[in-house]
Amino acid sequence: MKEKIKNQIRVKLYQETIDKIKILAAERGVSPSDLFQEACNNYLDSKQLLSNVEAAEYLGISRVTLWRKVQAGDIPTVDIGGLVRYDKRQLDKIIESGK
Repeated sequence: MKEKIKNQIRVKLYQETIDKIKILAAERGVSPSDLFQEACNNYLDSKQLLSNVEAAEYLGISRVTLWRKVQAGDIPTVDIGGLVRYDKRQLDKIIESGK
């Protein structure tokens, strides 16, 4: 019974969030998907260390290409407790150099 109530609460919160996004998008005169994309871009702009997926997206390349460039020594990584991250400042330098 508790699980059923938890699921009902989750569904209600999810629907309220969607409704708020639709209202905010309408106020700004954009589609909800454009609003979501803007939020994602703002999030990436505020982050200093990026994941594999975020770094590949930031560079406009596939994750496979990112991995190949890392293996070739073209893109430096930051290792944090076994997690591989990419310093956005280093990626910006790569973008500026055109490599």
